[in-house]
Amino acid sequence: MRRFLLAFMCCLLLIFPVFATEQGTNMQITGILDRDSNCYMEVELILYLPTPTAQLALPLGPGAKNPVVNGTPVQIQDIGGVPGVLLNKEAGFSGTLSISMTYTLENCVTGDSKRILNIPLLAEGFAYPVDALQFQLTLPGPFEETPDFVSAYLGADVDNFMDLQIREGVITGTLKTPLRANEHLSMTLETTQEMFPKKVVTGQYAPTCNLLALLCAVIALVYWLIRLRYRPVRAVKQSQPPVDVPPGEIGCRLLAQSPDLALTIIHWAHLGYVSLHFAKDQDILLHKRMDMGNERSEYENRLFQRLFSQRPIVTCSSSFYQSFAKEISQSKPRIKGQFKRHSGNPIHVRFLSVTCAFFVGVSAADMVTPPMEGRMFPLLIWGVLWALCALMIHPGLKSLFSRNNKPGRAALVGVVGLVVLGVLSRAWAHTFFCLLFQCVVSVLIVFGGKRSETGRMTLQSLLGFRSYLSSLSRTKLSEIMEQNPLFFYDMAPYALALGIDRQFATQFETLRLPPCPWLDSDIPQGNRAPEWYPILRQIAQILQGQPSLTTRMSSKFQFNNTNSN
Repeated sequence: MRRFLLAFMCCLLLIFPVFATEQGTNMQITGILDRDSNCYMEVELILYLPTPTAQLALPLGPGAKNPVVNGTPVQIQDIGGVPGVLLNKEAGFSGTLSISMTYTLENCVTGDSKRILNIPLLAEGFAYPVDALQFQLTLPGPFEETPDFVSAYLGADVDNFMDLQIREGVITGTLKTPLRANEHLSMTLETTQEMFPKKVVTGQYAPTCNLLALLCAVIALVYWLIRLRYRPVRAVKQSQPPVDVPPGEIGCRLLAQSPDLALTIIHWAHLGYVSLHFAKDQDILLHKRMDMGNERSEYENRLFQRLFSQRPIVTCSSSFYQSFAKEISQSKPRIKGQFKRHSGNPIHVRFLSVTCAFFVGVSAADMVTPPMEGRMFPLLIWGVLWALCALMIHPGLKSLFSRNNKPGRAALVGVVGLVVLGVLSRAWAHTFFCLLFQCVVSVLIVFGGKRSETGRMTLQSLLGFRSYLSSLSRTKLSEIMEQNPLFFYDMAPYALALGIDRQFATQFETLRLPPCPWLDSDIPQGNRAPEWYPILRQIAQILQGQPSLTTRMSSKFQFNNTNSN
């Protein structure tokens, strides 16, 4: 009997340690990493709780997403600053629990030239002691470096208490010592760009680009307020142009553009210094009628002497005249006294606004361009396209105040281009902001920089005269034409210089005009203003040294058709 009891007690002693082990906390971790630096984790946890606990906190680690506990998706919660899972039970959790979890750790690899892998095997804030821990991590490929392990209590020496095996990109480890409560364990490994290419995330540049675009816009507006803003002018209608501003220099005084040689010569013809012969072949002959004296400005005298220095008749198609016209079109604007000395340059505002559009374009493209190799190149191309559209918009308003309508058409193309780019990138807010800001810049810089008092008075006079020419009533025109039958020919060059020649001519629609005294034309001129102003535009284009093939063919067709009739 005693031997039987002794044998029974020995059996109990042998069985007791097994029961103790079963009442401990065991954790088995399996992780699989992909080339996008995401780690798919599976955790099998046997957790022993000696006392009931109403809430169970299981931290997972930074970047944890999509947790599933025992087959049920749960939400990520914040556990002491670490993403994790909170399980609640009114009766409380107690005894031995079996928990199966899956989740994803995103962006586990950081760095540019050196790609550092960091995996939280046991996340910080795990409040329970762990008696046994095994893990296995599978990388996308083999590696040469040795992984480093760090824990809260054992520090970097934790690998001395670990059985570690590495084979073909698989890291397997088993802890030989228990871990205390509130312990954590992490692994770091230096990898390569080949194993974990740097991950490109859509929209990663957008916040920075938006900030830079806003900064450029603010700087541009502040620069305009400090260096370009001048006291507003009020256009009051006046029936006469400024005395010292001939048609050829209206663009200089109004828009700070180069002198207009064509309108200067037309004005000379009106004053009797030259006569114009408009030939069938769309060429114009300039006949000198008299010398120019000091009644005209020194600048006009220099132009007149150079033009007729060798011969009294000049052909506009000649190489001499073409080079002369090109030189004048590229000369500096005659704006002496129009702007203050400390005035800024509108080019600076344009540069800042174009830069703003560039960053807006990059930001818009960054939101829709998918992650891929060389992703920055299409973003830069997109930004350049937005910048080019903005550059075309700026001079658009100048077409309203000059005979050159090319900037207006270019501005329309720029607006349509921005809208199309916005639709393609689905960036409505970006498109609205960029389009609005470029239009505002176009308005702010249309008349140049900070005007002096003389410049303000000139601007006010020219705008008032423009308003007068564009709003003449038929009754008023009839009265003026009775006193001056050549009123249309007197004012047509000014209307053309101010960009309202069509509107000005339309007002004379029912009035017959006498022949033009300073134009001898082989092409029928007509006796009505709507028929005559297109001819004036053709003449101005040829005198500028830029005859167009379309205009030439149209005029020849008109001439031949008239003869046949």
